[in-house]
Amino acid sequence: MNNLDEKLFRAELKCMVLRIANELCTDPLYTKENAAQELMEMLTFLCLD
Repeated sequence: MNNLDEKLFRAELKCMVLRIANELCTDPLYTKENAAQELMEMLTFLCLD
């Protein structure tokens, strides 16, 4: 992974975590389990990319 790829990877992760944190704070139906599942799916996707 080159430097640009690493920066993009980190930016995508940060964006995802912030979006999930926002969902957890604003949507009463969005649970920790939803967040955990979504994070795992995104990490899998990013690692395979």
